[in-house]
Amino acid sequence: VATRWDNPLWRIWDWLLLTLALVHGINGLRVITLDYVRKPKVRAALNFTYYFLGVALFIVGTILVVTFDKAKWGQ
Repeated sequence: VATRWDNPLWRIWDWLLLTLALVHGINGLRVITLDYVRKPKVRAALNFTYYFLGVALFIVGTILVVTFDKAKWGQ
């Protein structure tokens, strides 16, 4: 992965994969919540938690993809 990320196209590909996987996963959690949680306040709290977690993971993942330096990994 470290060698592959020298090419900006692979970084963009991996960032898009990260983005789509997070959207897919968070949407899946939202749908499960809509199916099984009946109390509106609990449903809203869970959905907020999922969105917050998704945004936080997106930010961390984006920082990793943008700032990764293979020289730090001894390659």
